[in-house]
Amino acid sequence: MPEFISTERHGGCAELVLNRPEKRNALIGPMVVEMREAIEAFSADEGVGVVLIRGAGGTFCAGMDLEARRTDPPPEWAGRMNDLWADFHAALWRCPKPVIGAVERAAIAAGSALCFACDFIVVGETARVGAREARLGMAGAPINTAWLLTRWGYHTALTVTASARDFNGRELKEMGIAYRCVPDDRVLDEARAVAEELGQNSAPAMAAMKRTLQRVSGVSDFRELILRAQGRA
Repeated sequence: MPEFISTERHGGCAELVLNRPEKRNALIGPMVVEMREAIEAFSADEGVGVVLIRGAGGTFCAGMDLEARRTDPPPEWAGRMNDLWADFHAALWRCPKPVIGAVERAAIAAGSALCFACDFIVVGETARVGAREARLGMAGAPINTAWLLTRWGYHTALTVTASARDFNGRELKEMGIAYRCVPDDRVLDEARAVAEELGQNSAPAMAAMKRTLQRVSGVSDFRELILRAQGRA
């Protein structure tokens, strides 16, 4: 059974719940593997029409758990973390179902990449979403960059990544990134309401629309796009 995530079903909506609330749902290798496996299972399940991603305990995702990654000796997954994270995002790109993000409180660095990966972002008014890599002196934010550039274009991608600042929910709605911005205590309810609305549509038609948009975007392989962003392809 999964140890670091949980899943729930609400009719045709499948929820992927990041379940390390004591760490504000910071990511570690085994957790990312479980997340990819859940997305792949939802993608193949004809009973699932919509996917919703959220964090347990009222926080979306605080990013990578750098403390866990840098223990001495390092965990066996530490050297593979970049590839594990890229594989998850490639699986999310392939998911034929609309993916909703219920973004509460914070989505930082890798957490912001998870936020931007969602097709429909429902965010709290005062939630903080930030790609902080430039502030930390890290060379690029490849997965943040890949999603931002693919979905919202060069200027928005540069604004978010080069500024390295946190944007609140109201700002994300004004920028056209968030689908809905609601009071902080209404995020999950609103995200589930969006899931219910989408669930009334034809699942094959929504899947076809996603495939068409991806084809027109020119991105056929998201894993390859990440490698290019990392300077490895």
